[in-house]
Amino acid sequence: MNKKKIIIFSAVFLGIIFLIFDFLSYRVNKIVKNLIVNQGSQTLGQQVSVGQIDTSILGSSIKISNIEIKNLEGFKNKNIIQIKNINADFLFTSLFKDTIVIKNINIEGATLYYEVLISNREVKDNISSFKPATKNTVSSAVKTSDSSK
Repeated sequence: MNKKKIIIFSAVFLGIIFLIFDFLSYRVNKIVKNLIVNQGSQTLGQQVSVGQIDTSILGSSIKISNIEIKNLEGFKNKNIIQIKNINADFLFTSLFKDTIVIKNINIEGATLYYEVLISNREVKDNISSFKPATKNTVSSAVKTSDSSK
């Protein structure tokens, strides 16, 4: 093979690798977004929404933007919690295991809206009234993995 063919072959090969990782990142973004929205809404009993997810598989990082958890009915604010960004770095090799290891996490612009309603001599607030729909599956999974060691 001459040099020109090797360069062309290398460029095509790298292009294909780039497209594969780009496609994987796109799929991972959709999977993570659906997981957060569906599992979050089911676990919390309130609608959870996510604006955008940007995953870098090779960079071992993820950025989740504009997370919102809807407030309970009857309270003034639309959301009980809003988070502008969550940035996390994960251990690349953990992607191939049952548990993904987060090395670093940074939460930016987190807002919790605490409200108190007084009606018919009854005082209630949105935090105390907030009841998750199911048991916390994350802590159950952590306890299970800790006890299996």
